[in-house]
Amino acid sequence: MKKLFLMILFITLSFTLNGCKNSFLITYFDGISDDNTYNTELFYRNDLFVTQAADPSVIYVSEEQNSEYGGYFYMYVTGLGFPVMRSKNLVDWEKQGFSLQLPEETWCNSHFWAPEVIYNENDGKFYLYYTSSSKVGTRETAYSDSTYDFDRLYTGIAVSDNPVGPFIPWTGTNLNGEVITNLTPPINFKTGMDLDYEFPVIDASPFFDDNGDFYLYFTAHISSTNLSNNIWGMKMKDMVTPDYNTVTQLTEAGKYTVGGEMILREEGSNIDEGPFMIKHDGRYYLTYSAFGFSNRLYSVNFATATNPLGPFTKAPTEEANPVLGIDSYYDHMGGTGHHCFVKAGEDLYAVYHAHRNRATGAGNPRGIAIDKVNFRYNETLGYDVLHANGPTYSLQPLPSFVSGYKNLAREALISATNVQDEKIIKYLNDDLIAFHDFDLDKEFIFKGKTTITLEFTQPTKVTAVMVYNSLNYDYAFESIDSIVFSVLEKPANYIGNFYNKGVIKNIPFNPDYVRTDELYMRAGGAAIVEFAPLLVDRITITISKKYTNVDYYGEKLDDIAISEIVVLGKESE
Repeated sequence: MKKLFLMILFITLSFTLNGCKNSFLITYFDGISDDNTYNTELFYRNDLFVTQAADPSVIYVSEEQNSEYGGYFYMYVTGLGFPVMRSKNLVDWEKQGFSLQLPEETWCNSHFWAPEVIYNENDGKFYLYYTSSSKVGTRETAYSDSTYDFDRLYTGIAVSDNPVGPFIPWTGTNLNGEVITNLTPPINFKTGMDLDYEFPVIDASPFFDDNGDFYLYFTAHISSTNLSNNIWGMKMKDMVTPDYNTVTQLTEAGKYTVGGEMILREEGSNIDEGPFMIKHDGRYYLTYSAFGFSNRLYSVNFATATNPLGPFTKAPTEEANPVLGIDSYYDHMGGTGHHCFVKAGEDLYAVYHAHRNRATGAGNPRGIAIDKVNFRYNETLGYDVLHANGPTYSLQPLPSFVSGYKNLAREALISATNVQDEKIIKYLNDDLIAFHDFDLDKEFIFKGKTTITLEFTQPTKVTAVMVYNSLNYDYAFESIDSIVFSVLEKPANYIGNFYNKGVIKNIPFNPDYVRTDELYMRAGGAAIVEFAPLLVDRITITISKKYTNVDYYGEKLDDIAISEIVVLGKESE
């Protein structure tokens, strides 16, 4: 289907004279056809087709790591046996079966949640960490209902020689001298910490530090002895042996620090769960989800520390949190939480679940989505913060690692007219799209009309341009006046005299990405022109039309804003 669509696209794109001596009109495709299809070799969209799936863990396995299974992303999701899927592009997933193989006699009972897999280069094996409730264990501190077993949630560990499995539960004697059998949960905080009550945990997330130290992060689950979900962590002596002496609480739900001040945006939430650790520039970024999976505001947030076990401080909501989540008025996505991060080449992506019922949310069913993530410097905080170009339900470029098409706007020299402060021109190609109010000062704003020029230092083969609109309806453009290309060679399939200036005129912004009745934007939308490849050295974009010229109070407003420009193509060889 992909190849057929691509053939149709190229046959359709021809070039014709427009009656002007020095230019020709370029026939283009606006990204999405009438039957709702699009070029899957260039774009993806979060259609949430991978459904009945939650709490995704994704790893990339290189051919160097495993010659038989390498070259794929592998995803594991909540469910009995932990379904495993593989993908070449993080979008199209094919089922591989069930990863976990339990023996007939086992401590596991139910609630098979949140699997996470990590590769250990020291022994060449894959380790699966997961949650399950136990058949064994005391109930002295359980709720009044004697059948309630959320107070007996433990962490299991299973091992495989390959990413598909079967993963077999680890048994043996660990470095603590504990004998782990098929009837023994490998990590049991009640016995390991000599507690007189159960300490139920979920969402175990493994992490290797740069020096090889190994850590496990997890959520203390709501029970009769714990009235909120909070993130904890500990150092591991090896892949299977906890160092219970290092167990540390890292976050407190609804507060900036453990025991600290309340967070306004997280007011009413008693849940921090789904931890994931990532390290950047010597700083530890502990990401988590607040509010609970059934809430539409379920989101990915982050806290930072200079040590892997803290103390951690959550980033202020007015500066950087959530990393990936909705504002209350969003109707295109919801419940965008429990996540992981995975590298696709040089780019970082968040893989997360979202409510398939986008507008109202209901927790289940959930589907899998992805969006690109970056680090950006925050002058107020004095360090890099995590920023996601999402959550999106609009066409986005496939990872360049997959498609082979780079965002060449990042390498272009950009200039623009009618801008008061030239320092903001850099926001046109900083790879950051505005999704929350704290992003608005990173948009490019101009008065009335602007002409933006992208110049390339060497010939560049271009096949699509994306102009991302403002997050703010008052500043949003309604259409693009024109995009002009300085073309260096006659395009393939071109008929007629060749001129070195190609033009696309009057490009409307996709109405699916804006609510003109409610006066708000569906964040992450771009005006798209896709065409047969052109060899160019300059692109000029002119914009002057916007949805409204008055603000909420009826005051005249000439300002127009652009969040980002993406140019997809390949550098000429």
